[in-house]
Amino acid sequence: MAADRKILLVEDQVLIAMSEAAMLRAGGYSVEIVHSGEMAIEAVRRDMALDIVLMDIDLGPGISGPEAAQQILGIHSLPIVFLTSHSERDMVEKVRNITRYGYVIKNSGKFVLLASIEMAFELFEAHQKVAYERNNIRQVMESIDEAFYLKDSQTGEMLYISPSYETIWGLPLEGLVRNPRSFMAAIHPDDLPEVKERQAAMMAGGPAFDMEYRITRPNGEVRWVRARTKRIMDSAGRLVRYAATAEDVTDRKRAQMDLDAERKRRSGELDPAAHP
Repeated sequence: MAADRKILLVEDQVLIAMSEAAMLRAGGYSVEIVHSGEMAIEAVRRDMALDIVLMDIDLGPGISGPEAAQQILGIHSLPIVFLTSHSERDMVEKVRNITRYGYVIKNSGKFVLLASIEMAFELFEAHQKVAYERNNIRQVMESIDEAFYLKDSQTGEMLYISPSYETIWGLPLEGLVRNPRSFMAAIHPDDLPEVKERQAAMMAGGPAFDMEYRITRPNGEVRWVRARTKRIMDSAGRLVRYAATAEDVTDRKRAQMDLDAERKRRSGELDPAAHP
C-alpha cells in the first residue's frame, strides 16, 4: 500500500527534510520535498496525485505552515499532518481550526513517523466514507417530495431540515432554523388546537403524532398536509430527538372530498323521503 502513496514533505530545514524523507522512503513511500509554504501550494496545484502532506508548522520567512495548509485544502482535499517540536505550543494553537490528521514531533523516530502517517490515512479514509454516505443520504432526502426534519429533544435545535419544507409551506428554511416552531403559524386556525393537543400528548409520552391538517401558504393558498412525528430514543431508553415528516396531500384530500360530495348527492337523489 505504501508504495502507491505519494507524500509531499514541507520542511524548510534541509537536513531534517533529508532525514525524514529517508525514513519515509524506507517505509515504502514516494516523497517529494519542498522547503516553503509557497512551494507546497504550487506542488499541490501541479500534482493532484499527491496523497498526503507532511507540513512543518514553522517554515520561517514567507507563508507559514498553517497558512499554506489552508490554501492547500482549498485546492485539494487530502490529509495534512503537521510537524512540530516541543517548544511550539503557540504554533500548534494556530492550526486548531484547520482540518488535520495529527501531529508528529520532530526527531521522534521512524516508527512514530510512519505510524502517524498510517493513522492519518486511516482517519482520512474513514472521514471520506462518512462524507460519502452523508452525501448519499442528503441526495435521497432532497429528491423526495416529503419534508423531513430532525430536532434535538432537549434544546429544540433543528438538526436537519429537507428542502421540501420550502415547497410545501412556501416558507424559507432559515426561518424554521431560527425558530423551530415557526411552522405552527401557518396552521389553519380551525386545526391548530387539535395539533397542539396531539403534540402535547406525544411529548408527554403518548402516541406518536399523526394528523392531517390545513396550512395557509404566504400567498393565501390553503393546502392539506399529513404530518407525522416520532420519538427517537438512545440505547438507555432516553428521548434524544424527534423525527418528523410532512407530506402535501392536498390533491388526494380534494379528490376524496369531491367523491364524498358526489356520494352524498347521489344518496340524496335516491332517498325516497327526498323524492316522494
